[in-house]
Amino acid sequence: MNFEQLRNMLPPYGILLTVGFCIAVFFLYRRFMKEKRDPYQKIWSFFKIIMISLAIGQAEMLLLILIYTGNLIKFDPRTNSSFILSLAGLIIFSFFITKQKRQILFDNFGDYVTAILIWQIFGKLACFKAGCCYGFCSIISPHFPIQLFETSLFLFAMVVFFKLPDGMNKEQTSYFYLLFYGSERFIAEFFRSDSEYLINGVSIYQVLSILIVVFSFLLLVNFDRDRKRDLVVCIPKQSI
Repeated sequence: MNFEQLRNMLPPYGILLTVGFCIAVFFLYRRFMKEKRDPYQKIWSFFKIIMISLAIGQAEMLLLILIYTGNLIKFDPRTNSSFILSLAGLIIFSFFITKQKRQILFDNFGDYVTAILIWQIFGKLACFKAGCCYGFCSIISPHFPIQLFETSLFLFAMVVFFKLPDGMNKEQTSYFYLLFYGSERFIAEFFRSDSEYLINGVSIYQVLSILIVVFSFLLLVNFDRDRKRDLVVCIPKQSI
């Protein structure tokens, strides 16, 4: 079976995204029921995060296309990438709020990392079906299916994050996910052949990936430093 036959076997783009979202929601429902937390409130929060992130990403993409081309003829909400723009905006926004609010933001985000990866798996399959986000590799194929490679990475990451200890801090989980996604996207861009906006031969998405990795690492270091300081404060002094 070749890649074209596999593409023809997949359901339409919209169905793949809908199925992925439903599976992600079902996963969250089972998880929060098991943890005896209100599943409906958490799922509603997940839905709001997804919708707001997509809206921000599409708005940033519109601005990006307008700056580089001067018109919006090339804009296609189905094929234009926006998720990485949403994550970059989220991280930048976090530096302009208080530490307490940033902790709440990423603590909530950490609750949905596995569900987001599930949706990303189906999202990349949808991209493969639609023929967008394709890649180029002269050794393998002129149209290298980078979407399937990314799908495999997201699947592996989903299993890893799903197997994380229950007691792991959700804020810390968010930073590890952002480090993973930024690194994955930076590497994938070397094989992407649909990135039109380049800065000295470097994709604009690679620049955003570097920013995500750097800022996520700084947030993770700051989180680890705060946690060690809190542990020192909590240790009672031994009586002499």
